[in-house]
Amino acid sequence: LRDAHALTLKTTQELEKLRVALNAQTASVSNAIREKVQALLDSLRTPTNEIYAAIQGDAAIPIRLDLPPEDDTNQQRLNLLVDFAENRAGVQPSGFLSDSQIHTLALALRLAAIEQFNAHSPLIVLDDIVTSYDADHRRLISGLLASRFAGAQILITTHDERFFIYLKDQTHTSDWEYQRITRLDRDYGPRFAQHMVSDEEIEKRWAEGESAANEIRQAEEEWLLAKGQEFAVKVHIRAVEKAHSYERYELAEALATFLKGAGLEPAKVGGVANRFLESLKAGVIENFGSHFQLAQYGNGSIGDEKARWKEFTAFRDQFSCGKCKRTKFKRPLTMSKPVCAHGGCEAQLEFAPAAAEKAA
Repeated sequence: LRDAHALTLKTTQELEKLRVALNAQTASVSNAIREKVQALLDSLRTPTNEIYAAIQGDAAIPIRLDLPPEDDTNQQRLNLLVDFAENRAGVQPSGFLSDSQIHTLALALRLAAIEQFNAHSPLIVLDDIVTSYDADHRRLISGLLASRFAGAQILITTHDERFFIYLKDQTHTSDWEYQRITRLDRDYGPRFAQHMVSDEEIEKRWAEGESAANEIRQAEEEWLLAKGQEFAVKVHIRAVEKAHSYERYELAEALATFLKGAGLEPAKVGGVANRFLESLKAGVIENFGSHFQLAQYGNGSIGDEKARWKEFTAFRDQFSCGKCKRTKFKRPLTMSKPVCAHGGCEAQLEFAPAAAEKAA
């Protein structure tokens, strides 16, 4: 019993020495980690305050990130502190700063961290970051992203029209791409402003036994708008809520007026004198059943749609470059006729003679 008791005491003493040694080692490792983490946080202080001041102004209050005291049991957090005044040093920002300033702190910290720690893969994703900012701050943020973070891959989504315009104004189109989502389609997904209905989409609807009336109308509108922009046609600004939103017949009339004034006459389609353009000008375009019609059999069939689409494509396909066959044009204000938009071509638009003229 005496030997067993002595062994137990000796074992207890050795375990206590081991415990003390392990605690000392743990404290040493924890201190080293703490010093390393605090050094990383300190490295963020300057860039964070620079970004914060770039948005909020030179009078912005400096911030700092500190770890909790060593005796704090919750070490899995950071203290974001500001020296608000001489008698208010090291305080939490929520009690002294506005929502806009706090949002700026979060944005500045995120951008500084990416700048400091993601230098080899600088990817920045920002979603609706300007909801609490006024116009001046939105402009400052867009300018900051365009200048300080020009070498990063930046993805920005926003519902704010002014911020979108500021970004386009302060960034270069050679480095940035702008996409405007106009609506969400349940079957297709997001529809972008520059999306144009393709021939394949219309053919697919018919192959599935479904009407393509909506797609046809949209394709016509998109083509008219695109050609109106390329040819720089003249339209009247209407005194309505959407002064710059035009009906198809208005665009068609502007295009027809321009073609006539430029001495450009498309060939007749199917024996009918440009029925596509003329019918749009008259405003009597078929609705293919999308609107109530008085006639008992007024709703169009898929056969009607196909006939209409054939007529439209026959008219549309005439607007191609006779030299390189491309379909995009431009018309500088000093020129009376459009030219091919391809820099290596720039041939003037000329319509091919009608079939009857060819035979003659």
